Amino acid sequence: MLENAIPVTLLNASDPGSLREFYEDVLGLGFLSEDPGGVVFSLGSGVLRILKSSGAQEKREPVLSWKVTDIGLLASKLRSKGVEPIPMPCFENGENGICISKSAKHFFFCDPSGNLLSLIEPFR
Repeated sequence: MLENAIPVTLLNASDPGSLREFYEDVLGLGFLSEDPGGVVFSLGSGVLRILKSSGAQEKREPVLSWKVTDIGLLASKLRSKGVEPIPMPCFENGENGICISKSAKHFFFCDPSGNLLSLIEPFR
């Protein structure tokens, strides 16, 4: 029924427009539109909409993750753009802010509004 529908990921922020530079310039997402209710970016085959709200959700799980093939390179690029890794106590913390689980390498970080994001490179 929904296999051909375009997925939309929703994040919350008190000032969505202020996050445009981070998502567009730091993460490289394509800007699509902005209106009083939020900001919209292209996100793979889907869409990311950052909604105007009271702020980021208080969660310690990522609200948005990307499956990648070279987490070390991408973590270095993000760090060179001022992105700081977030250590996670439930994982072994390795070099360059990369965390190790039984099944994958992870790089956790926050957007300027406090939404927890991550990169994931599964072990083969």
